[in-house]
Amino acid sequence: MMSHHLSDRVRSTLCLALAAAIAFGVLAQPIPASAQSGGTIEGLVYADLDGDGQSGPDEPGLPGIIIRLTDDNNTSKTLLTGLNGAYVFDDLE
Repeated sequence: MMSHHLSDRVRSTLCLALAAAIAFGVLAQPIPASAQSGGTIEGLVYADLDGDGQSGPDEPGLPGIIIRLTDDNNTSKTLLTGLNGAYVFDDLE
């Protein structure tokens, strides 16, 4: 059951983050996460200059963007994207 709920949370959180990012002219490109305990969520936030939904060589990663992951208990983990726009949430339960 835990894995089902984690999967739902991940999907919901990433969809909301993606919608917000698109509204601001940037795109967060999620990488599908494992729904198992100890999983990882990682991705890239970048300026989608051509609007195709894919990061390209001329589309810079965006550093310093706040990424927040919240679970069913309203517990949040927050981090900033790195210099190349990448982010990683490790050891998720």
